[in-house]
Amino acid sequence: MRFRPFRNSDPPLLAKIWSRQPPHRGYARDVTAELLDIYVFSKPYFDRNGLIVAEDNGEVVGFAHAGFGPDEEMGNFSTELGVTCMVMADPNVDFETLGPQLLAESESYLKRSGSKVMYGGGMYPINPFYLGLYGGSESPGVLESDKPRLALYQNSGYVEADRCVVLQRSLEGFRMPIDRRLLKLKKKYVVEHDKLPPPDLWWDACVEPIGDPTTFEIRKKAGGPACGRVRFWVIDAMSKNFGTLSVGLTHLSVDEANRREGLATFLNAEALKQLQLGGVGLVEAQTMVNNSSAIGLYKKLGFQEVDNGIVFRKQP
Repeated sequence: MRFRPFRNSDPPLLAKIWSRQPPHRGYARDVTAELLDIYVFSKPYFDRNGLIVAEDNGEVVGFAHAGFGPDEEMGNFSTELGVTCMVMADPNVDFETLGPQLLAESESYLKRSGSKVMYGGGMYPINPFYLGLYGGSESPGVLESDKPRLALYQNSGYVEADRCVVLQRSLEGFRMPIDRRLLKLKKKYVVEHDKLPPPDLWWDACVEPIGDPTTFEIRKKAGGPACGRVRFWVIDAMSKNFGTLSVGLTHLSVDEANRREGLATFLNAEALKQLQLGGVGLVEAQTMVNNSSAIGLYKKLGFQEVDNGIVFRKQP
């Protein structure tokens, strides 16, 4: 077995390995070299030395990809925060043998680069690559259902640092929840499409999903500024997994002065209704496991928990 840095001729070979993985809800299907270029290689901080390729007798059989998180100002990357974003092997190769070898190569690269902490699995803000190809609406770390990679980190000296909940809601037959408070809000507020300005932070501009998001804002019918916002983006590369046009819910916020009125529920319910009318069949959301208010909101709207995501941590 030989390990080497990424070459420009590798994308079709890596895409072939990805596309041969067993079906899993958290992995995009039919990944091509073009998709890898969009979601991975085109990032301004991509370093060929951080993508380690495994060759067996000259045949590419796996890869590990390491990267870094942002600095404090979110204006550049910082090598102090290293993360192994992906470890993947051809299904014909024993992952239990090759996986730890690839992870060790990734760790070696991170240590040489000056990483003081190493993470396993990307989760915002330490998620430089693969949003849109792995996970779903956001970067989840390592999906709990992704048993081979979960065991890889657990058996390699990593400990759980944080956990998120992944939830989904089919929009087939979706209706506004029956709630007297929501009916009152419908008389006072309106939910409309709007466009958010480009991200203020360089890091957010780098890692945010490809394409134009769909944004909804809520404001009083009598006029005035928006008092709540929610954004969705088309999980284009992963919609095949779910058999319908799917979107990810992100960036939900309600102004502090308007909280506890039910505006978040009303805003999301109206947005889901409009998405349904636009042909969207499924919505996925993600939130930290200790965010009980967000989890309660999503479940009130009919979301169901489908997975957990875990980010692992290891001291160099």
